[in-house]
Amino acid sequence: MTDNTLAGPLFLKSVKAAKDRGFKVSSHVPYDLSIEELAQAGLSSIEHAAFVLRLGSDEVKVAEQIEAGNLTKKQAQQDYLLNFDQERAIKAYKELARTGIAISPTLIGGKQLAFLDENDHKDDAFLAYLTERFISNYQWRIDRMANDTQVQIQQRKDKYKLIEKQLPYLQQAGIMLLAGSDSAALNTYVYPALGLHEELILYQDAGLTPLEILQTATINGAKFMEKLDVLATIKSGKNADLVILNTNPLKDIKATQDIYSVINNGTYYDRNKLNAILEQVKQTRIELDEQRRN
Repeated sequence: MTDNTLAGPLFLKSVKAAKDRGFKVSSHVPYDLSIEELAQAGLSSIEHAAFVLRLGSDEVKVAEQIEAGNLTKKQAQQDYLLNFDQERAIKAYKELARTGIAISPTLIGGKQLAFLDENDHKDDAFLAYLTERFISNYQWRIDRMANDTQVQIQQRKDKYKLIEKQLPYLQQAGIMLLAGSDSAALNTYVYPALGLHEELILYQDAGLTPLEILQTATINGAKFMEKLDVLATIKSGKNADLVILNTNPLKDIKATQDIYSVINNGTYYDRNKLNAILEQVKQTRIELDEQRRN
């Protein structure tokens, strides 16, 4: 559930109703609700670590001001950043951990936009696999930031760094982290598939250990979905696809991209076969672009 879909009271009722019916509920956090309210209603996970910055302030007071019409969402967003108290946030993370809520940080979207002035991604090799039509969807966010001042650009960077800084605190508090890239055509330069690998690197940059990072992308998801009995560990009788690496990801998480071979649905793909698939994707992309132009 995205934060702009429903008014706060109805949003909260929807979370409760879904939980009562046995569903997992993942959502954003609307400005007119607090994380505490959602936790009590039965929220399963929060999408995007940016929302936890609210726990460094009095989010209940802010939500009340928004509901009363005394504060705009834009003003609230600024207040959360300017008044962020790290010690208050750490204490709140420990309390939140007791509710069992998980968090999917999705750092990469914010990182790509915040540092677009330093890397415009025009030379990214992965663009060879994406059609012109797909890539064109990236432009709206770029255009929206085109006239931003240096102050606004720096504010985005500072916000990203503050969010990134929270990951070790969330981990230490006992909150389950779930790796996710939020990859979609509307999310600029967050590439399908590759985006997840790049997300894991950002966790390492933030201070998580390679083991903790691997857990966010494997066993944590299975625990969250209550599927650990059939997924996420290599054991007889379990379902598994395997990625076999050339180097050890426990030393450097970048090793997840150093792929030797893959076993998918019982079929073994060596590096030559994987390369052939990639070349076919490139060719298909060229054909699709040509068809659309014609």
